[in-house]
Amino acid sequence: MLDPKELERRKASEKAQGFSKARQLLVDLIALPDLQAVFDDEDYYEAKRVYTQAPTLTLLILQRLGGGLTLTGAVQELLKHHVDILPRNRRVEEGTLSENNSAYNKARQKLPLQKVEAFSGAICDHLAAQSKSVWQGRRVMILDGTTITLPPTPELKKAFPPATNQHGESVWPVAMLMVASPPGDRLCAGSRSGCDVRRE
Repeated sequence: MLDPKELERRKASEKAQGFSKARQLLVDLIALPDLQAVFDDEDYYEAKRVYTQAPTLTLLILQRLGGGLTLTGAVQELLKHHVDILPRNRRVEEGTLSENNSAYNKARQKLPLQKVEAFSGAICDHLAAQSKSVWQGRRVMILDGTTITLPPTPELKKAFPPATNQHGESVWPVAMLMVASPPGDRLCAGSRSGCDVRRE
């Protein structure tokens, strides 16, 4: 039987290796022309910043992949491993870009939701196209769904109508979520909320 400390060390090592692979896959995907096309219409003033939309989205994803990295931790990861995804800039080229997270924090707050959705869709489309045919020459997806209750604000109630029963309408808005994933793969090929499904 393995010593508990050794088990912890192995788990930490596996987690670090998984994070490293996921981080590299993300950076490789962002370099693809289809993904870069998502950011082609970024205006000139915004494009002159260090934290343009592509690096900002990369950092947001790195924060999640890293199990909830802080803003500073995400910036440190970027500067340590992936400074090549930043746009040409004197501070980047001289290696003097600060680890201070304030510029990244401002950039993530200004990131348009439409860009996040377009980026997510482009990644899902690319990864789904890479999945193998497993049944009669076709790709197979496993669908899974769930519901979550949301705070009862007027905006959320309008977008996600509360559930009803014989006693009337519930107080809580209910979001229906669905995910499609290839069998035996960790790829999430796409997700939709109940609000999106109704619109389509």
